[in-house]
Amino acid sequence: MADLNSFSATDALKFFDKYYVPSNMVVAVAGDVKASQAMPILEKYFSRLPARPQPDETTTTEPPQNAERKVVLRDRSQPLYLEGYHRPDYRSKDDAVFDAITDLMSEGRTSRLYRALVRDKKIASFSAGFSGMPGTKYPHLFAFYAVPLPGHSTQEMADAIHVEIDKIKKEDITDDELKMIKTRSKANLIRGWPTTRDWPRN
Repeated sequence: MADLNSFSATDALKFFDKYYVPSNMVVAVAGDVKASQAMPILEKYFSRLPARPQPDETTTTEPPQNAERKVVLRDRSQPLYLEGYHRPDYRSKDDAVFDAITDLMSEGRTSRLYRALVRDKKIASFSAGFSGMPGTKYPHLFAFYAVPLPGHSTQEMADAIHVEIDKIKKEDITDDELKMIKTRSKANLIRGWPTTRDWPRN
């Protein structure tokens, strides 16, 4: 598909005709309604749409990454270091593991990244991580980032983040940390309040 700069009205109409069809739609009704009341209304308006074939689901599969890739963007702005790792989609049996690691590394002022880079080493104004970029339906990224303080470099951020990642790989988390992860997970479930692990979600 062409990018938006070369996407004509004809292209847009073809896309609409292919994908905006009844077989590719989901209708949700919420509120104090009954199915017996809602269905006649839905059928009245949606039954007018002509039936068309179900379009093929198109997904983009990233080619295998066999080596580390680095990109440096130079701009007159606040420096930022960001690194990402491939991870499976939300249906993976390890999804809860990624949630726990995100909490451990990034949730609040007691998180490992905040304590190490901001509180102890005093080299960053903020540091955390997140999972779910650009969405969780398909394999995506598990990322960590840090905002260096004046006089400190993005390489220092990378080195300090790698120290914390290596600790996860080589050492078990403490009982107290695990207890906090479980407590926050239960609290977030009850509150229905998003945490950093939900940035950004589809």
